[in-house]
This record gives sequence, structure tokens and C-alpha cells, in this order.
Amino acid sequence: MPAAISGRLSLMKPITQGHSWYGLGKGINPALISAMHMVRTYTGLHHYKHPQWVADYAINTSGRVRVGSRSRPWRLRLPRTLHLYPPGTIYWEDYPKGGKALCEFTFVCFHGGEAAGLGQLVAPRAGYARFLDLEGHAESLLEDIVCIGQKRGDDGFWQAQAALCRLIDFLRKSEPTEEDETRLIGHPAPALPPSGLVRETDEYLYQHLAGPVLLADLARHLNVSVSTLSHRYHAETGETPMTRLMRLRIGRAKILLLSGQKLSSIVDATGFCDMAHLSRTFKQFEGISPREYLRTLAHAGTKEVRSRVRE
Repeated sequence: MPAAISGRLSLMKPITQGHSWYGLGKGINPALISAMHMVRTYTGLHHYKHPQWVADYAINTSGRVRVGSRSRPWRLRLPRTLHLYPPGTIYWEDYPKGGKALCEFTFVCFHGGEAAGLGQLVAPRAGYARFLDLEGHAESLLEDIVCIGQKRGDDGFWQAQAALCRLIDFLRKSEPTEEDETRLIGHPAPALPPSGLVRETDEYLYQHLAGPVLLADLARHLNVSVSTLSHRYHAETGETPMTRLMRLRIGRAKILLLSGQKLSSIVDATGFCDMAHLSRTFKQFEGISPREYLRTLAHAGTKEVRSRVRE
């Protein structure tokens, strides 16, 4: 991730997971450089420029972005969007001043995007490519790369490189939407970007991961009926708001597991009733328990897992 040139960064219990493979991909195009998953609290204006290709994925709504020059308009950074920045791209991110914008994002840096044809996806006028990931394909691949780096380090380069190639394949096969400069990942036909109702629902769910969420309270917050909320959200996303909430909570639980936190702490941070509820839901979504999840990552590498699940 490029360092911020300007702006003020405020952190509250930041989470950083991932690895950098500097020099291991020499002579390969494209070649993975680094992958990180971060949860941080931002405020103010930040200015970035980087020498490599960057695929930057926003898991929640994280402020506004402006790309290319100060004359370009600001755009809201939508949840489940991936921005693909070519080398040398300049962009700004803006977060409410004096606020506490909790942002969760994943990114990979790599060389050789031109050789993979990614330059053809970049809109000349915009200077970058913007992708919607409504079905979570890109998010899953990025998570794989981060987990491989976190657990295997340098030894996981080729496994992570393979996941990067799958990600690039998804981007190349993405479909243009009716909105200029936006493409849809992993979907057979063009579709419109998420509606305001979906964006506001996802933002509400993200902000309430650690507490109780009632569908009636969410509907009241959005000023719609429970029936309207359920039907419209399902029609656009293919899942219910409560299923999306569980998916977000499990995603947060996986990051906290990799941080070595206790199951009891993870329960408190993700809104589950108790450890049994967390384990049961985790297995429903991932097919394995939290402990089995860590053991699977350990067996995939040659290095011993240092972070353990503790009671």
C-alpha cells in the first residue's frame, strides 16, 4: 500500500494481515509483490501515488475517491468494489474530518499488468478501472492471497501467485455495466450498480457487526417496510440482509482468528451469542470450524502457525 503523502490518520485497534514477496517474482509478468488486509480508522484527506499496479478492494463504504487530478469529480467508494490503478496513478481519498470512519479493505500490488492485458480495462478518461463484485468472487480470491501470505510467508509465493492469476482472469472477463467506467465481476450479464438501499443496508450492517441487529430496526432506519427491504435487497444481491450480516461477521471473525485473538473476544467483536453460536455459523458458511480453519491454513504451508485459538 502506498504511504499517505498528506492527511491525518487516526487508528482504533487496527488490524493488518498479509505479506510482501519483494524480489521473488523477478522475470515474471505479472508478478505478485504484496497483499494486505486492513481494518483502520481514517479521517481527513489522503494523497497516494504508487509505482506498481494496485488492486484495491473496499469491503465497506470508505469515504470518497478522486483519481487523476484535482479537477476530477469525487466518487463514493461503494462496498464490494475493486479499483484497479495502473503504475503512476495519483488519487485522493477523503474521510469525514473529526469523524471515525472505520474502513476495511484488501489490496494487492503487482508488476506486469500490461502483459496480462489489464491496460485494456482502464478507461482512458478515468485513468483507472472500477469493478463491482456483487457475488464476492474477487473478495474471496484476495482473501486467499492474504491468508497464504500471512501463514506461509515467502514459501507461499507460487500459491499466492496462482490466486493472483485467477483474479486477473476474473477482471479480464468482467462485463461492462450501464454506468460509465464500471465493470461487473463474475456475472453473465450486465447489471446496474447497487441501489442506494443496498449500499445503505450494507453500511448499517457493517456498523453493527458487534451488536444485535433486528430487521425491523434496519427497515425503520431506511424508512421502508420490512417486506420492501427484504424483497428489494434479495432481488439485487441474491441474499437476505441477515445472510449478508452473517457473511460480514464471519469475514471479520476470520481476520481476528488470524490475529490470534481469543474466541471469547471474537464473539464479542462479531455479535454472536456465544462461542457455540460462532462455531456453528462459521461451519455453516466455511464448511469447517474456526479451529479447523486455522489447522487447514497451517497444513497448507511449511511454517508452523504461531497464532492459536485460545479459550
